Amino acid sequence: MRNLLLTAATLITLPAVAALTPKSYPDYQVTSVSPNGKFAVSQFYGTLIVMNLETGEEKTWQGNEEGTVAYGVGNGNVVSNDGTVVGYIDYSSGAVYYLENNEWHQLPTIVEGTSNIANAITPDGRIICGGNGLTSISTDDNPTPMSVPVLWIRGEDGNFGKPVELPYPTTDITGRVPQYVTAIALSDDGSTVLGQVRDYSGRIHYPIVYTNNNGEWTYSLPAMSLVNPDNIELPQDPGEGPAAPKAEDFLSPEEKTAFEKALEEWENKNGGSSNPDFNSYPDVNDFLGEESKARYDEAYDEYIKANAAWEEKAIAFYTAFDKLLISGLSFEFNIGSLSADGKTAWQSARKIIDTGNPENQYKEAFAPATIDLTTGEIFIRDFSQDASMTFVAEDGTIFATKRDQLEGIVYSPDVNTILGIPFIEYVENINPETAKWVNENMRHDFVGTDPETFEPIDRKDVICSGFTICSRDQSVLISRAINYWEDTPVIIYSYVLPGKIDNAGIALNPAEDMGVTISKDGVIRINGEVVSLTVSDINGRVIYDGRPASDTIETGIGNGAYIISAIGADGSLRTAKVLL
Repeated sequence: MRNLLLTAATLITLPAVAALTPKSYPDYQVTSVSPNGKFAVSQFYGTLIVMNLETGEEKTWQGNEEGTVAYGVGNGNVVSNDGTVVGYIDYSSGAVYYLENNEWHQLPTIVEGTSNIANAITPDGRIICGGNGLTSISTDDNPTPMSVPVLWIRGEDGNFGKPVELPYPTTDITGRVPQYVTAIALSDDGSTVLGQVRDYSGRIHYPIVYTNNNGEWTYSLPAMSLVNPDNIELPQDPGEGPAAPKAEDFLSPEEKTAFEKALEEWENKNGGSSNPDFNSYPDVNDFLGEESKARYDEAYDEYIKANAAWEEKAIAFYTAFDKLLISGLSFEFNIGSLSADGKTAWQSARKIIDTGNPENQYKEAFAPATIDLTTGEIFIRDFSQDASMTFVAEDGTIFATKRDQLEGIVYSPDVNTILGIPFIEYVENINPETAKWVNENMRHDFVGTDPETFEPIDRKDVICSGFTICSRDQSVLISRAINYWEDTPVIIYSYVLPGKIDNAGIALNPAEDMGVTISKDGVIRINGEVVSLTVSDINGRVIYDGRPASDTIETGIGNGAYIISAIGADGSLRTAKVLL
């Protein structure tokens, strides 16, 4: 008699995911996982590790102590389904690379030696998005953004060609040149790209979406109604104020010679002294003759008038700008996700909140935002949880982290569910066995820091899930958290965890070929000698109990966790938990 098997048909397509077991990785900072869940990438202190989660194989690229070699990756989904990774070998050089078949290949850029980055790659490894610098990073005003959005597209020869510069706004919401215009996420076919505009001041960020229509790229700014909800009109920024005249510029040749001689004499007398007499330091105004002083005074009067006019314009501009900052939303920089079909975008919205406390009047809070790119609707979760988005799964489940970056939060795909649940509750719902491991290995007591007062605070019984990401189908979960709970050299831990067991069910005895299968719609199909079958929910309520009269049983059960027990003709019993 063959043994009974309770299994799911689709498990055949996911053997590696089914075999995944929970594991902790000290001093790994896993920041990305491939859409298919096969590869993960860790970057930490210049060291890059590409992890094959199916075979357990790892490949490491080690940076050097001098920092001249420091490996890293971009800000989006940096690894494709075949393990191709986009990143850099030395960020300061401005060179950008992709890693394929264990070899690094440099990508061409618009201007060498500027700041360049590759942020994301499509699942098939065909298109990369990122940013190319047009000028060096500087606090000086520039006629263009310091970095602009680009795509690299793989040619028929397998190589990536010159970057394709995407269109972008030349002025920001304030009417000035933006610092950066970015590209951080791609749809699967590369026809839709998500990025951000970072305004001139660096204090406002908002989404930009690039769309390819029949070979022509255009852009849209889908969240401007939230960035400036009160339609505040900003006057023109007057720029830098007028420079005050310098008295030395008005000295006659004779007066200049006398002033320089006095400076030399003072230096000879005081230059080597440990206690120089600054009271005797020559004042240039004392060397202005009557005519020179008149010209200087006239220039200074003109400066006073010009500066007063400038101040009036500057006050008007910055008063309006401050109102814009307080009334509107911004979005967390370099954070964003795009659905596979390019129809939905996600970013972390930031809101300025008036605390009512004069000593600390304003604070910021974050919440995930869902942008329907088809309808233009934007849905923002509750700011009270103050959570920054870290990843979005294929079904729209949003992963986020609290402000203290210790506890993960997970939001339902339903945009009307405004509050998220703790990461551990989410795991309990999709994989009780993983939840048990998390409770045993990731729950800690420690002394932390209050994120608002920065004072020490005792933290008890905390699931330190920190930043959480996943494969698209949530079958692979990855968590990372700073190590506050151990007095060891380990700075950070990453965890690779089994996530959703296949939506159709789980294998009871994968070694045998005779089975019972339950589908997503709750229909049980029997392929074997089963004399008794019981289905109950996790609360013990019996849903079906009896001798199967046919090979197909419609239980009518919906999504949830269930216990299925089956007795074979030989009296053998098999029991399994099933998640639908």
